Amino acid sequence: MATSKCKNNKIILDKKIYFPDSLGIFYHAMTQFLGFKNYGDEYKVMGMAAYGRPIYFEKIKNELFKFDKNGNFKLNLFYFNHSKPNFKYIADEEMIIDNIYNENLVTKFLKEREQSKNIDEFRQNFAASVQKVYEFIFEFIIKDILKDEFSKNLIFAGGCGLNSSANRIITNSKKYFNNVYIPFAPGDNGGALGAAFSVLAKYNIKLKNAKSPYLGFEYKNEYLENIKNNPNFKDKIKYKFFDTNDDLYKSASKFISEGKIIGWFQNKMEFGPRALGNRSILADPRNPNMKNIINSKIKRRESFRPFAPSILAEFQDEWFESKFSSPYMSTIGNVKKNKINIVPAITHIDGTARFQSVKVDLNERFYKLINEFYKITNVPIVLNTSFNENEPIVMRPEEAIDCLIRTDMDAVYVNNFLITKIN
Repeated sequence: MATSKCKNNKIILDKKIYFPDSLGIFYHAMTQFLGFKNYGDEYKVMGMAAYGRPIYFEKIKNELFKFDKNGNFKLNLFYFNHSKPNFKYIADEEMIIDNIYNENLVTKFLKEREQSKNIDEFRQNFAASVQKVYEFIFEFIIKDILKDEFSKNLIFAGGCGLNSSANRIITNSKKYFNNVYIPFAPGDNGGALGAAFSVLAKYNIKLKNAKSPYLGFEYKNEYLENIKNNPNFKDKIKYKFFDTNDDLYKSASKFISEGKIIGWFQNKMEFGPRALGNRSILADPRNPNMKNIINSKIKRRESFRPFAPSILAEFQDEWFESKFSSPYMSTIGNVKKNKINIVPAITHIDGTARFQSVKVDLNERFYKLINEFYKITNVPIVLNTSFNENEPIVMRPEEAIDCLIRTDMDAVYVNNFLITKIN
């Protein structure tokens, strides 16, 4: 971890915490301990944490960390493998890396596991405790940064920037910072963007776009015309083309309002870990059964994981207890109590939601679709999850159509084409 001071287009390194001490590595190790072995599964711990009680907070904090007199932390390496010789901190083809934790951690919490009613109760309480420990140390780091009163503005990047539950500490009030910016790809993949930005700054080249996450491939309508006769799809799907975008938005919003689940494949693909309205599966947030329907028909994922809402930015204050503009789903906010019963499909068990603030200047097509849904339902929100079944997010139209065919999704909108299955 490093903190820096930025002034007059210069970045001055202020403080470093060196490997093997890392808040991110701690969270990754606890993710593995809870049984989520794939690289990048930390978001599952965040979802599970809301179901538990942080009853192991003190034990995890006191056993797995060492604090000096100034409050600075180090990991207690007695419980970790990552600093040992021959440890491989790199994902294999199946996205699994060596266990960061070791058997000492298993032994330390064996009693708690045995005393729990069942393994699910233990895992939920452990996840809640891990999240609370993370937030405790994260908040300490924030307070330490502010001691010299350099600035009330924060740019926060790195893998920990994806912990949307903890991010509410800095986003949902002005207690610590007046302005917070979390980029759309704060994790490792965003390092490529950072390197490019650094070179541009070095040569005094003005950056044209640091705002839009829509940097990936785009496919024109002509491309769809060419795959109509693809032998993999022939006699399985049918197409309808909309001459105007307004007809497209009206059709898609009507489908969603009728309880149908659609794939929304538009323009350039998002860069980063979130589906932000160009490679998304969309559904009606009003349906209390929609979460289970999507999981059974398409996503086939753990039932404790919530689905996110995308909301027209100008209505955010009416629906969420957060004024933070979150175009990249960077944080969570409490769903207002008088709205929870209206949008149960996107409200997590603790009353929160990881929301996306949708603005017309950043994503016109997605904004106009949601606006049409609002005209029908008086709800300016759609349920938004990544366009995939249980594999990487779809990139090409062929992958979107294949996902439609092999799941119970109702329709896919690729550019101005409505694609449905032949019964």
